[in-house]
Order: sequence, then structure tokens, then C-alpha cells
Amino acid sequence: MPRKKNGKCEANPEDSNESSDEANVSTTMEQIPVKRLPLPPPFEKFDKAAEDFDAYLDRFTCFMECYAIDENQFTRFFIASVGPQTYSLLKQLCVPKKPSEMQYSELVSKLKTHLNPKPLVDTERHKFGQRMQRENENFSQFLAALKELSVNCEFTGEKCLEEELKRQILAGIRNKHTQNYFFATPGLTLDMVIQKAIADEQAAVGVQYFSKSSTSGISKINKINENIKKKYSPKPSLYNEKPSTSSKPSEEKYLCFSCGRYYHKADDCKFKNTECK
Repeated sequence: MPRKKNGKCEANPEDSNESSDEANVSTTMEQIPVKRLPLPPPFEKFDKAAEDFDAYLDRFTCFMECYAIDENQFTRFFIASVGPQTYSLLKQLCVPKKPSEMQYSELVSKLKTHLNPKPLVDTERHKFGQRMQRENENFSQFLAALKELSVNCEFTGEKCLEEELKRQILAGIRNKHTQNYFFATPGLTLDMVIQKAIADEQAAVGVQYFSKSSTSGISKINKINENIKKKYSPKPSLYNEKPSTSSKPSEEKYLCFSCGRYYHKADDCKFKNTECK
């Protein structure tokens, strides 16, 4: 700060020192070379068999933002990333211009129109209304499928979307016990419906697991008992053979003393003259 002496302003020596230090720092900063980070490699190519074009654009945008790449470079990075098949299509869509001569937003718009034409709302709502929970499909998978189908249904507002999802869950869920609970309980919200459906599904899986374990344990015990019974029970022989259960009169049930069998006398036995060795 300047100070007054004899009515005159004089420069403060400390201020001049501060100015000198600032000038030196500024000169030093200018002399330090600025190192720029190398540009990242191109993003992965678009594969329509693995994902739709909207999902690819979302991932591409996140990639560019992560590396803080300027929007002016989006066109070149996009062309270098999409892959030869998509670029060939892009060239046809951009005629008479080249893709490199157009803005990024224009390239995206052309590909979207070609790859993802806007579906008919009525058709999409019909698909949504016909979607039921499939066999061997858990509730979380069913809910995800409904949300995906609702994207192009143009349900206006979050509340409308929640009501449509809840209505379709009530109509399409496979667990009849849970479905009866939904219809018998008024005022349910979507979150309440989801929590109840997941809880009932998990409970059913747990009961099935314990029931299976109990049945398996009983079967093992029965098998062990059968093995013990077979091991220690007397083996059938020629002389303790049980009589036949045929409907012959009781007076015909003779026991042969030559062979030990029933229904013939020793005099009629073919082994009556046989000697045991």
C-alpha cells in the first residue's frame, strides 16, 4: 500500500517486493512445459447382435466424458470407433457428403433413424399387455422385461408408468397365492407389489429346498434299513421254500421228504433214489 509522507504518496517497498515475486512466479510458470495426456484408443465397435444402438451411444458418451475429450473431436472418435460395417452404412446415409464433414449429432441422427426406427405406440402397448411371467422365469426377470417393453409405450409421467407396471404384474404373475393377495388387498403401490412378490418367491424356494432335503433324508434312512434287512434276513433254501399261493385244495399240499418241496409225495419224487453227496 502507498503511504503518505509530508503530504506526498510514496511507494511502499514491500509492495514492490510482492510485485517482483509475482512476476518471477509468472515467468517460472511460463517456462514449465505443459504435458498433455495422450488421447485414448478408439472405443469398441458397434455390434447390433450384442446391443441396440441407443445403449452403444450411452456407453460411447460416457467414454468420451471420462477422458474429457472435447466435443469438437466427437465426430472423429465416433468414426474411428464404430467399426467397418457401421461406417460403411454411415457413408451410404451421408451421401453426397462424407461422414467426416458432418457434425456428430447429424451422424447419430442418421444412424438412429436407420437402425432404431420409432415403433408404433399401439403395437408396443399390445406387446406390453400380452407379456406374462414365463415358466422358469423369476419375478425380477419378469419385472425387467416389463420395464423394457414400456420404453416405447409412451406412458405419460412416472405415476402412469407405475400404475401400468402394477396392473400388468397383477395380471401376469405365475404365483396364484400372491396374485390372490394382490386382488384382495386394495391400495397397493408398485413398491409394495414388488416387495411382496419377491418375498413370496423366496419363501417358496426355501420351502421347496427344505422339503427336498427332508424327503432325501427319509429316503436314505429307508434304503439303509432295507440293506440291513437284506443282509441279516435268512436266505431262502430248498428246504424252507414257502408253499405256493395257488388255489389248490389244502389236502394236496404234501411235503416231500426227498427234496423238501411241496405238492408231491416222496414216493412220486424224481429224487427219491438220489443220494446226497
